[in-house]
Amino acid sequence: MIKVAILQPYYQIIGGTEKNALKVGHELNRYFGQALIITPDHGPFTEMVGREQLALRLVTPPAILDLFGGQYFSFGIWSTLRFLLAFVCYNLRLARILRQEKVDLVILNHVRAPAIMGLAPKLVRIPTVLYLHDDFPKGISKFEPLIRWWLVRSADRIISVSQETFEAFARNLPAQLRHEAFRKCTVVYNWLPDVAITLGCDRGRDVHQPIRVGTLANIVPRKGIHQLVEMARLLREQGINCEIWIAGAVYDEIYYANVKQQIEALDLSKIVRFCGFVPTYEFLSKLDIFVLASDREGMPMAILEAMQVGLPIVAFAAEGVKEALGNGEAGRVVSIGDIKGLTNEVITLVENVNLRQQLAERARARSRLFSRETQVKRLIEVLTDVMHS
Repeated sequence: MIKVAILQPYYQIIGGTEKNALKVGHELNRYFGQALIITPDHGPFTEMVGREQLALRLVTPPAILDLFGGQYFSFGIWSTLRFLLAFVCYNLRLARILRQEKVDLVILNHVRAPAIMGLAPKLVRIPTVLYLHDDFPKGISKFEPLIRWWLVRSADRIISVSQETFEAFARNLPAQLRHEAFRKCTVVYNWLPDVAITLGCDRGRDVHQPIRVGTLANIVPRKGIHQLVEMARLLREQGINCEIWIAGAVYDEIYYANVKQQIEALDLSKIVRFCGFVPTYEFLSKLDIFVLASDREGMPMAILEAMQVGLPIVAFAAEGVKEALGNGEAGRVVSIGDIKGLTNEVITLVENVNLRQQLAERARARSRLFSRETQVKRLIEVLTDVMHS
């Protein structure tokens, strides 16, 4: 039996990367071999791994390796030496565990964590697949070019959740390395669950009720919740009878408090509603229009789920969004940060029931591209090719 380790060395929130690790692990156990999740002991994610009944190994990297905030910029000589020593010791420990567990293949599931740069599996000669969920945040590290070079050279194959995400990752690579990255890469879209969906927009509600415009997003800055509050203000100024529903867990308390203050200052408490962490399809079934104001994505599951339900969609053009929506065929896309453009598209949909219905039908039809059957088959083909090469 083939044993695949999914290396998830850090997580800050339960987002798309973490959910993908669970989905991939589940499908590997079903169709390919045995999945082993390797992650630190931080709580919520490990609890989810347990509920999925996936094999688990806890390996916590030293704190100095957790560099999501770009701490490289402040490193002096001693900090650099401490980092290098911790990096080598962590990867040696991880390599020993991979050998003990008799792992045949490693999936690196987080491009932004420097400690996962593929050294440990190389030390024990285990094939490696780099799973790209999004690109580096801007300015994460002055060593970013070196990290990109090593990620491409050390990976036997690259899986990206969207073509846009991969192109953003490869854009600044030297020409020869970019050619190698394109040769190694296969796009495997995030896939939707096999559920029976019978919902759609304009589902028989009283036409005098407010139009419900909603989003599914963790409450963090990059999801643009503050932009939706500004959209609510603009909609009110235009006399649009609507409510803004926001469903998602609060992972940044300071940001959440600032957004609540913004809502109070604009007197929008009766319009903007936080729904908390709720069942996805139950929430979507209550909406008329779906919006996403993220400034960075990979292949947003929230968009795919809204398409599957049959909702008209308006979103910022983060990576993966245009690809998901077929360049505007199944939803409206505006430039990142163009809150007036986002608002105007929502107003157009509010005022045009027929257009809402057309976009909803196109969205539902396009969602079939992201079926579990299609995308899991592509995933297994890539992993099988790696094992046989």
